[in-house]
Amino acid sequence: MNLSRWPYLVGCVLLLALAYYALIHQEKPNSNAADSKNQPIHRNVSEDTPAPRPNRRLSRKQTSAASPTHTYAELKNFIIPELKLENSTFKQALYDLRDHYYQICQLIGEKPILLKFKIQGNALSPHTITLRNQSLLKALDTLAALGGMELTREGNLITYTSIPPTEGTSSVELRVRPDLDKALGIESTSSLAAKLKEIAHANHCNIRFNPNKSTIQLSGNTNEIERIQSLIEIYQNTPLTQIRMMTKIITMHEKNLTRQS
Repeated sequence: MNLSRWPYLVGCVLLLALAYYALIHQEKPNSNAADSKNQPIHRNVSEDTPAPRPNRRLSRKQTSAASPTHTYAELKNFIIPELKLENSTFKQALYDLRDHYYQICQLIGEKPILLKFKIQGNALSPHTITLRNQSLLKALDTLAALGGMELTREGNLITYTSIPPTEGTSSVELRVRPDLDKALGIESTSSLAAKLKEIAHANHCNIRFNPNKSTIQLSGNTNEIERIQSLIEIYQNTPLTQIRMMTKIITMHEKNLTRQS
């Protein structure tokens, strides 16, 4: 075989190999490019950008979770342990009572009724009294009597309307229970008449308390007498509630109190 033809043959083989390589890669599609057409397009979102929330309505479970766990009628058994009012306006007293109710619900795991108030007319103020062991409904009625207002309710809206004044006079004698002074937070029965005159804003009414008969005599302005009667009736029909607190003592060994390193 003539060796002078070897360079020529090698060159031909290399050309054929290059042509075959180019033909194969031209016919074979780019698998990565083809797959990318079927992939979703992603935004270039930084880590600080919050993820968008789906636009959907609240589920029934979420809606019911915000609903009250008791009815308005059941508030007659919802006892407010103690609420002190110190020179409070009528509006301030209402919202203090509502906040007190909300805090108690939070402590005992109840979901409260979202109470709303509407005041029509001028209420008597200020008020300095301690509401003790009354139900929330009784407390709302007590504030109505203290402010010379009439209470009406529609749903969770409680409306207080001022009672129009009258110029008439009257007199009445009421039998009261012996512990009325304790219900009003008074230390001695001798100041019962003075306390009633103060909290009822009874400037045109005479009040006399007879401890021997356990009676109260009222004479003077009819509006003030009716206001005092309403207060007495509320406290007369509010039984004293005792709240029992229990303390549990746990004994622990000293080694359990030592911090282990």
